[in-house]
Amino acid sequence: MKKQPHITEQTKQNLIKAFLFLNSTREIQKITVNDICKIVSYNHSTFYQYFSDIYALRNAIENDLLQKLDLLFNTHLNNFLSENYLDVFLDFYSDHSEAFLILLGKNGDPFFYQKIKDTLRPIIFNTLSIDESTLENRYIIEFTMSAMINTITCWFENDKDISKNQLAKIQYSIISNGIIPLLKKTPEKNSLK
Repeated sequence: MKKQPHITEQTKQNLIKAFLFLNSTREIQKITVNDICKIVSYNHSTFYQYFSDIYALRNAIENDLLQKLDLLFNTHLNNFLSENYLDVFLDFYSDHSEAFLILLGKNGDPFFYQKIKDTLRPIIFNTLSIDESTLENRYIIEFTMSAMINTITCWFENDKDISKNQLAKIQYSIISNGIIPLLKKTPEKNSLK
């Protein structure tokens, strides 16, 4: 008897949600297949139909996000230097915020942050036709990616305390104009605290 694809996908998503729930408060080393199965009321054999172990489950979540991120960036290449592009990226992060916050958080995968940058780096270099062999260019792109990822993560950790448009404008201004000119221009009373 063949399983129905929508039920199979729902079962997989339930296992993923249970893992993320546990990983939000525990390191992966302290999560067991039994813990996940208890939450979703599945047998161990059901878990092993989808994943070989806990690490394979986490890798599946990360790989899915990275593939979607790669597709997103490649789909919107023509808008790369516009504020609207940041909106697209913020929407993507927002749609997957639970997974991003957990995987990038204190109990998450310390290598996931690097995997994101490794996914974005070649797209950025190719899109902007930047010479990747130039050491200075590599540092500029590294700084920009790190700043964007950390700023968006901070925004979610602070419960989106400014609007998405404000954040996009801040990031776009930093990318376009640099940090120092913006800091000199920002009135003390309007600064974020």
